[in-house]
Amino acid sequence: MEHKDPTNRIFHNYRLSLSGILLAAYLLLGENFFAAIHSPGIFLLTSSVWFLVATITSFSSFLSRQLDWLSCASCLLDVIALSILGWSSNGLEGGIFFLMLPSAALAGLMLPTRLALLVASVATLATFAAQTALILDFRLPPTVYFPSGVLGLLIFLSTVAFRGLAKRIAKSQEEARIHQRTAENLQQLNQQIIDRMQTGVVVLNDRFQIQMANHSAQNMLGASFSLHSHLEDFPELFQAFKNWQEKPNRPVASFTHNFSGISLQPGFSLLDNGDNPQTIVWLDDTRDLRQRAQLIKLQSLGKLSSSLAHEVRNPLSAVQQANDLLLQSSTLSESDRDLTDIIDRHCTRMNEIIDVVQQLSRRVEPSPHVIDLTSWIKEMISEFGESLINGTSCDTVIEIGENHQIYFDPRHLKQILINILENGIRHSTYDDQVSKQIITSTQADNNRYIYIDIKDNGPGISPKDQKKIFDPFFTTGQGGSGLGLYLAREFCEANFASINYLYENSAQESGFFRITCPIESPRS
Repeated sequence: MEHKDPTNRIFHNYRLSLSGILLAAYLLLGENFFAAIHSPGIFLLTSSVWFLVATITSFSSFLSRQLDWLSCASCLLDVIALSILGWSSNGLEGGIFFLMLPSAALAGLMLPTRLALLVASVATLATFAAQTALILDFRLPPTVYFPSGVLGLLIFLSTVAFRGLAKRIAKSQEEARIHQRTAENLQQLNQQIIDRMQTGVVVLNDRFQIQMANHSAQNMLGASFSLHSHLEDFPELFQAFKNWQEKPNRPVASFTHNFSGISLQPGFSLLDNGDNPQTIVWLDDTRDLRQRAQLIKLQSLGKLSSSLAHEVRNPLSAVQQANDLLLQSSTLSESDRDLTDIIDRHCTRMNEIIDVVQQLSRRVEPSPHVIDLTSWIKEMISEFGESLINGTSCDTVIEIGENHQIYFDPRHLKQILINILENGIRHSTYDDQVSKQIITSTQADNNRYIYIDIKDNGPGISPKDQKKIFDPFFTTGQGGSGLGLYLAREFCEANFASINYLYENSAQESGFFRITCPIESPRS
């Protein structure tokens, strides 16, 4: 049994103090204080040896981890020393024998039952032996056996009572340790659950400073996140928080993070802790919800769109064939040929739209795996450059970080980049001084996302059109289907990624497309 440090320290401090007080009192006061001492030499020798041994054993107790034998020996030494000091000070009349009671009580607290009863037995026998020696020396009458017996009984009662108290204390301490371990395990479990939650959790104090946040919240808030930062450091989230404060019963609108481009749905709840109120912020990545909603929508519209595309293509093919036959006519005027060209262009555009609709209606589950962007993007852009029509050229700049890997379906990622690159070529600036240029770069954030940025040197997208560019059939150019960016967003959501158009500064004069890609599978 290994003793608890507080009880052990109390015991050794007590015996060291007691032996020191008795020795100091004799040295300073002598017979003026101990008038009943009949053997001063033995008293001085015993108290000196006891103090010296108490000092050594007290020091040794802090070095030893197995204290039963040391504590038992110390208790036996104490009762033997007290019995000698009691004999030299005329027995019970000197009062030193009564100092065995605290020693017996401490033995009951520290030692196992057998050793504690051994100390009580030695103390009782030593008392009777000292009293017998004084009776044989004709210093005390035989009647002193009765108070000696009472003292022995008190020693046993003190030992047994404090031994029972020690067991109760040990039981209470063990239960407290079990409860503490259970509480620590639950705390660790709760912390692990919170950290692994896909929902971001942020705790704010009464000054709206971040006190705690799990890993998901840190990843969602991006590189600008730090503990004890103020909520105002995240303008969109701060505005959503103010809207909730003004109208707490109304749903809070989602927002797009200005750096990561991730669409977040915030929620707020007040935690009243008396003088220290706190606010809990819940952040949900809406991409998963949007993907599920999109899957349900596609399942319901898949058959309809496929049938509709088939029904439209049949008459469209007839129109196209009739237009081809008209072009073969030798009597066709130039104005009529212009009209047939218009019909041909619009038939081609309608066929492209039908192809995209059919592609969306029979979209299969993605097959994502780890892609090493360092080599993959360079190879993909090189193939894209070779496929450009003669006369179309563009300077491409690739800035890819080392060891940048994402979890994505390569077929979808290739289609996304081709759509954005084709848009960039159409809208890039070209004159005698400046050639068309597209810059592709990557950067990492919080070891969870990789950002792929694609920027051209064109005029950029106006703020009024920013929210529309991913809508189906929306286009600002001539002859486009308006489905390229819509399809890119669909592919991103299918791979738990997102695509957004972000501005480089507050002036919103120029911007870039950012694809936020997961580094590992979101389902893992």
